[in-house]
Amino acid sequence: MIEEIYKKRRKVKRFLNEAPDHNLIVDLMQKTHSLVPSKQNLMPYKIHVLGPKCLKLKDELYHLTTTASSDEYTQTKSNYQVYAPYVLIFTTRLAEPNEYVKRKIQEGHSYKSCFPETYLNTGRVNIACIEVGMWSKIFTGLCLENDIDVAYLKCFNSNSEKWSFIDERPLFVIGVGYKVNHVPFTKGETKPDWNEVVCFEHE
Repeated sequence: MIEEIYKKRRKVKRFLNEAPDHNLIVDLMQKTHSLVPSKQNLMPYKIHVLGPKCLKLKDELYHLTTTASSDEYTQTKSNYQVYAPYVLIFTTRLAEPNEYVKRKIQEGHSYKSCFPETYLNTGRVNIACIEVGMWSKIFTGLCLENDIDVAYLKCFNSNSEKWSFIDERPLFVIGVGYKVNHVPFTKGETKPDWNEVVCFEHE
């Protein structure tokens, strides 16, 4: 049952060195790719995968999490999830129009995700972030179903010029592997009441 699968998710800070089977990770990513929704199927994001042997790049990523500018996030030394066996880094991507979108462009419709001068506009990046979130949730469910743990990370320097191995704006990071242990929720770190979040409008 899907509810029971998602209940297995825990906050993870550290991963074992043992890596999930590479073919299984590829299979779960391909399944996610086939299932995830995307506006006009443009998928305006790219996923860079750091595997078990990419230790130097993970060192660089860890450094980037400790040097984020103060106006982005509080600097921290505790983002060890970047040393997960598999690390997925999501960035922006200039989308290639599919045949449907090509026809619509010829008809005068605007698809800013497909043009170099507009794909990094705030609205386009926001759409990419929403879609990355949907991809991440589907992938998480498939991982949990296979007893693989995931960790999420957004605390990093988002200036792509600081990164040596990507040339697009970084959006999100997921660590994938088997947890050493999970971090219990911090005392007092409770969700807001349901009624503070959900509002049913009445006529």
